[in-house]
Amino acid sequence: MNNQNLNLFDVFKILWKWRKTVSIICGIALVAATVVAFIMPNYYKSTAIFYAANPAMNDRQNLFREQAGNLPLEYFGTESDVDRVLQICKSAEVTAYMINKYHLGSHYKIDSTAKFYNTKVREEFKDNSNIQRNELGAVEITIWDTDAKLAAEIANDIVQTADDHNKSFFNEANSRNMALMMMSKIQKQSEIDNLTDTISKLRKLAANIDLINTLDLKKQAAIKDYEVLNKLYEQSLTASNNNFTTVNIIEKAYFSEKKDKPLRSLIVIATVLVTLLVTTIALLIMERWKVIKPELEK
Repeated sequence: MNNQNLNLFDVFKILWKWRKTVSIICGIALVAATVVAFIMPNYYKSTAIFYAANPAMNDRQNLFREQAGNLPLEYFGTESDVDRVLQICKSAEVTAYMINKYHLGSHYKIDSTAKFYNTKVREEFKDNSNIQRNELGAVEITIWDTDAKLAAEIANDIVQTADDHNKSFFNEANSRNMALMMMSKIQKQSEIDNLTDTISKLRKLAANIDLINTLDLKKQAAIKDYEVLNKLYEQSLTASNNNFTTVNIIEKAYFSEKKDKPLRSLIVIATVLVTLLVTTIALLIMERWKVIKPELEK
C-alpha cells in the first residue's frame, strides 16, 4: 500500500507510540464512568398486562337474552376495542392525572419554578413509561421508577383509570337511551290516563258501546306498550348498575426487588470503548495531518 493509505499495522504503531497518553485518557474515562454509573439511581420496573374486554357483554340485549341458542359472544374485545383502550392509556388526560395524583414533579425533583415545568414533567414520565400492544395482542403498561412500590402502583392505576374512562363512554350512551325511554314511558302513561278518563266519561254518559270498546282496546294496547317500555327501562337500569369491566387483567404489576437499570458495567465498558475510539481517531488525524491537509486544501 502507498503512503496515502493507512493499514491496521500503522494504527497499532500509532497506538503503541502514544500508549501512555491513551492509557491515561482511558483510565480517566474509566474512573469518571465508574463514578457516574454508581451515582446514578436504581430504577425498578413494573409491568401490568391486560386484554380489552368485549363491552357488548354488558349490553342489555345480552344480559337479558331469552334464547340460549343465540350466537355466543366473544369474551375478549375486537381490534377497535384494544385500540380505544390503548389510546386512553396513552392520553394526555390520563398522563396528567397520574402526574397530579402522585406529585411526580416533586418526585422527579424538577423545579416547579423552572421554565416549561409541565413539559419537563410529562417528558420525564414518558421516558419512564412504555405502553404498547405486545405480540399476543395484550396491552402492556410498564413503569420505571426509583421507588419500586410506586412503579407498580402507577402501572395498576393506569389500568384502572383507563377502564373507568372506557366504561364512561358506554354508561353515557346507556344513560341517553334510558332518558329517551323515560320520556316514552311518560308519554305512554299520559296516553293511558287520557284514555281512562275518556272511557270513564263516556260510560257515565252512556255513550255508544262500540266507541267505548274501541277506546278500551286502544287503552289495552297502550298498557302493553308501556309494560314493554318499562321492562326495557328496568333492564337498562340493571345493566347500568352492573359492576362490569372493559379490561381483563392477565397480570397485575408487582413491585420488583431487583433493579432493572442502569446497567453500570455496560455503561463503564461502553464509555471506555468510545473514549478509546475517539482518542485513536484523534491520534490518527494528528499523525497523518501532513497527508490529510493537502487533500483538504484541494
